[in-house]
Amino acid sequence: MQRQFSAQETQRLLNQPLYWYFCWASGLALAKWILQNPERVEDKRVIDLGARNLEYIDPAHI
Repeated sequence: MQRQFSAQETQRLLNQPLYWYFCWASGLALAKWILQNPERVEDKRVIDLGARNLEYIDPAHI
């Protein structure tokens, strides 16, 4: 897309968001926990599997 969303398009997305539009609560909770406990995932790979959702966090990038 080579243009910004119009005000009407933006409002439609906010009123009826697509299922993938916002972060899943479980992914946010996992990310927060990992940031607070980096030693628990050091040298490990972490994945969060949810309904229609796959999030991958490589501890090397935290």
